[in-house]
Amino acid sequence: MKKYILFFLIVSISNFQHAIAQPTADTTAPYLKHKGMPNFSMLLHDSSAIISHQQLKEKPLLALTYFSPTCEHCQDKAKQLVEKMDSLQNIYFVWVGPKHSSLEEVHEFATKYKLDNIENVKIGREIQYFLPTFYRMQTTPYTAIYKNNELFVEFRSDMRMLDLIAINNNQYDPKPLMEIEKRKNQSKKYKKPE
Repeated sequence: MKKYILFFLIVSISNFQHAIAQPTADTTAPYLKHKGMPNFSMLLHDSSAIISHQQLKEKPLLALTYFSPTCEHCQDKAKQLVEKMDSLQNIYFVWVGPKHSSLEEVHEFATKYKLDNIENVKIGREIQYFLPTFYRMQTTPYTAIYKNNELFVEFRSDMRMLDLIAINNNQYDPKPLMEIEKRKNQSKKYKKPE
């Protein structure tokens, strides 16, 4: 009987020490740890090519927008973007639809809103489900602006044309990026509930 009690005691102490030694889970969103362009690929809406993050890194100013073809906010932003495109020539736009959207839906979206006729716009859909988890998106449209391949600012659902024009003209103060850093520091303090 003493052997069983001793065995149980040793196992209990070992499990207790193991539980104490476990570090808290890192809950920081991947895009906050990795400031560069995410590693993703997309198939263009017309199936003509696959574009990877490697091809996009060379763009000095890039707006990566994750959208859903059925999202009304996304449709409104596409209309606004086309209307203001003359003021946005310095930004290269990449609109990425989700993997679960059909290529036909993405193609219809591109043609309906005339994004397929604009030189500095590429539109397609993800090949693998990656971007929503990378950015921890909760809504669409989501836009991340990269300046010289580093995250400059993000817009969660509200990409205002005035902000894009200011970014295009190098007159934008990225205060929202300060909020990103603040969230990053707060998420480090978060401890996973037990």
